[in-house]
Amino acid sequence: MINVVAIALLLLSGRCSAWSDPPAPDDFLRRNGPRAVVVDDFVYIDGGYVLGKDFPPPFRAVLSNPSLADGLIVTPANDTLAIDLSKSWYPRDVSFLKPRVAPRKPPLYRSGIVVDENAKSLYLWGGRRVEQDGKREKEKLSPDRVLWKFTPDGKGNGRWNSEVTLGIDRVVRSEGTAYTAAKGLGFWFGGAVNEQTDSSSNAKAADGTATPGFVTFNFTSKAWTNHTDIPESIKHPYSATATYVPSFGPNGVIVLIGGTSRPNRLPAFDLGVVNFVDPVTLKWYSQTTSGPSPSRRMDHCAVSVQGENKTHEIFIYGGQDNESADGEVFGDVWVLSLPGFVWHRADPGDGDIRTHHDCVHVGKRQLLSIGGLSSPAPSNMSFPDPNPQGLGIFDMTEMKWTEKYNSGADPYATPTIIKKWYTDGGLESVVWGDGVQDLFLNETPSDPSPSTGALSAGVTAGITVGAVAFVAAIATAAFWLFRKRKGEKMAKSQELEALTSTLNGSSSAWTSTLSPLDTRKEMCVAHPELAGDTHRLAMRDELLVPGQIPTDQRVELHADERSEVVG
Repeated sequence: MINVVAIALLLLSGRCSAWSDPPAPDDFLRRNGPRAVVVDDFVYIDGGYVLGKDFPPPFRAVLSNPSLADGLIVTPANDTLAIDLSKSWYPRDVSFLKPRVAPRKPPLYRSGIVVDENAKSLYLWGGRRVEQDGKREKEKLSPDRVLWKFTPDGKGNGRWNSEVTLGIDRVVRSEGTAYTAAKGLGFWFGGAVNEQTDSSSNAKAADGTATPGFVTFNFTSKAWTNHTDIPESIKHPYSATATYVPSFGPNGVIVLIGGTSRPNRLPAFDLGVVNFVDPVTLKWYSQTTSGPSPSRRMDHCAVSVQGENKTHEIFIYGGQDNESADGEVFGDVWVLSLPGFVWHRADPGDGDIRTHHDCVHVGKRQLLSIGGLSSPAPSNMSFPDPNPQGLGIFDMTEMKWTEKYNSGADPYATPTIIKKWYTDGGLESVVWGDGVQDLFLNETPSDPSPSTGALSAGVTAGITVGAVAFVAAIATAAFWLFRKRKGEKMAKSQELEALTSTLNGSSSAWTSTLSPLDTRKEMCVAHPELAGDTHRLAMRDELLVPGQIPTDQRVELHADERSEVVG
């Protein structure tokens, strides 16, 4: 029988902090719940748990016995790792970079990380505090209400700072949010709050309180805003993904896919219906998809890529259902093509079944899967990952898994099966939701810059003359209004025909020179959860809680700021 007291003493001794992250390739077992984003030529990986063969056997034995695993967890991933994308590599051979001086930012699990593209900075919000010492006291579990900012140096290194922000006392820290960035804002949708995410909560991690709506953070003003306007069908999104698609409408759209709501045993959201929001107007839309759709799922990952001839594709991989404690885990890859809102499955595109992972768009056409488990059961952490160092690579053009990251790959091209759907006239069969056709098929020019300053004398005189002319113009306007409305109906029909002609035209339209790719690679949003946890989420109608704005705590890398190459 395992001596639980001895194991607790082992944890309290702090030995877990000395174990290596990342483990050597031959010693690597699993990485559970990482978060990853791409900035320029580097993938940055943060958070979650890691386990290697060199970790003490008594500790690993706990993981094989679920009855003893509650409250005892594997080694926290303390370091922010980086992988160089400027060179090609095989997953087994790739080296990780990490700062020589460990940050004082606590290791977090199920957080949400977004990228400020203008400043090339990362913002990390929320997540569950990773237990490192086995203590169960609440004050040791809940991290301070702090927004963390990581500033990369372009060489795989960087520094973490705790940001002073406005209104942080009016939002709660959640785990399992869907997150992305758009139009100078960070977005975190839904999630759950418990004693390990925010000091305002008394809920255990397994009984977290659902957080309705979403919060935004303005990268320029450093201000938080609460938003409660969200479709009732996804009022409490948990373990979904959020992906920014800049190609459509005046501001682009943020697309939410999958996830579940409270309580935990409710079926996950239907992937045959896609909900999305304009990041500026915050108006929500809903659209039914075409063709077969993926199984309902949560804890999957998603990335997006600009396609040819005005299409945009969102790839999702893996995840699990949530209708049982040991729900089915998926290994399939699906792609949602816009504006057709049509799903296609990669065949044969199935990889290893995987949940609690993350993925990012790397290079020109590849998806990089990072970490994950083949089962939500606690004991699964001790089973070796079939992917070397937990890294898997999927070619989004050829719709298949490959063995190598290729920095010199050809640009992304829309997969053949998707091209065929458009050339066969698939767009004409779409049954549009309210306002969706206008958003996706109209090309709206950017708003002109607003003018400033006082009116000049000439402008004032013009206003006077205009007022006189206004009365005369009314009669003329009434006549043209009738004709305009009639013309608009004809124009909408012509716009659909024009776009259909572009997408459904001759095969040469698809074999011509590719349009430039949108260089904004979207983060995937996998939402892993602690092995064995059951999230029974209770209704929560308010995000507002009392609190204090934290003081600015700058974390500097000391004199030697070079990166250490490991692995």
